[in-house]
Amino acid sequence: ACLGGAVGFAFYILASRVALRTLDPWTLLTYAYLSAGLAWSVVVPPWRILTHGFDLGIWGAFLAVATVGTVVPFGLFISGLRFLPPTQASIVSMLEPVVAAAVAYFLLGETLIPLQILGGALVLAGVVVVQTA
Repeated sequence: ACLGGAVGFAFYILASRVALRTLDPWTLLTYAYLSAGLAWSVVVPPWRILTHGFDLGIWGAFLAVATVGTVVPFGLFISGLRFLPPTQASIVSMLEPVVAAAVAYFLLGETLIPLQILGGALVLAGVVVVQTA
């Protein structure tokens, strides 16, 4: 599963870079999400979700997570592919969990254990080494 995810993400990055020659980043993102939505609708038909009985608060949370946690980051990532080669963009994207942990710590009051801090430092060091090599 991990290897499949890595191959899929690599394909997504390289295919996005090619598609950006003719498409605006946000148009490309729209096509990508529509395609993914159609593919997933085979696994979980939309009417099963719509008839599940979620209240407005749950739908609002879903919309917030979809927008802030998915659409905006991927839109910015794809936009960045216009300015960075795919290799650099993918390495920089490895900062996502570090930034998420920092936001959780500073804004949400989450506690980070030493092992998590060490992991974040290793990711930062790895990104710096790769970007300056």
